[in-house]
Amino acid sequence: MIERNVTVDGLGTRALDEGSGPVVLLVHGAALGCSADDWRDALAPIAAAGFRAIAIDQPGFGACDDPPDVSVPFRWRYLLGALDTLAIERATWVGHSQAGRYVVATALDAPERMNAGVVVCTGSLLPPVGNAEREVAVPTHEPTPAETRAYLESVVFDRALVTNALVDRYQRFSHGKNFACAVRRASERPAGDERPQWERLAEASRPLNFIYGANDKGPVAERVALARERYPRLRIGLLQNCGHFAQWDQPAAVLGTIIDAARC
Repeated sequence: MIERNVTVDGLGTRALDEGSGPVVLLVHGAALGCSADDWRDALAPIAAAGFRAIAIDQPGFGACDDPPDVSVPFRWRYLLGALDTLAIERATWVGHSQAGRYVVATALDAPERMNAGVVVCTGSLLPPVGNAEREVAVPTHEPTPAETRAYLESVVFDRALVTNALVDRYQRFSHGKNFACAVRRASERPAGDERPQWERLAEASRPLNFIYGANDKGPVAERVALARERYPRLRIGLLQNCGHFAQWDQPAAVLGTIIDAARC
């Protein structure tokens, strides 16, 4: 694996790069502490299957420089620019949690940059049940190691996955500028007049695959059933014994879906 420095419009970040062949772009979620390392264990298996796997720190996360804008549209455009910097025209896009929105945005608005897409545990892309998606609370303080461990244990099915090394990494990326960016993200309010992406999935011109953990928070199974009913042609998997970080709880199933999508 090579750790690269990528600069887009003067804003530098870190990319983990392994393998050769058609590109699989792996994008982490938006929780405090997330980084490209959330996909680190997936790089070698994807590379072994004949692909070039790239995971990038989003602006405001990991080792990325402090961004001027913390919005989802800015971060999506930054990823497109990072692909340009790396001379990559198209990729199979994989997005975990909030990053699934980039996958769908690319399929809808920049399909020429995508071969296929894989969405992992993005709740906002499922039809809602009852009240709308809850707002993200503005963080009040940098987390302690105990709070970081408690958070990580709440988002996996297998708590043994939460090692001291994982807690240390999340701690490292939860302080300083990363924490300040988290406050800015949570303080922003998205435009209320935009049509939700889950209502537009049938418009996508690239094949999309969806993976959800049955043990994630909220009525996931019910919402997956609604999505399957509304979009019978979409591939939507529901993994048992699996929390919000499906790539950690059920790596074989997630990797299988990614590799199959990249081979299309």
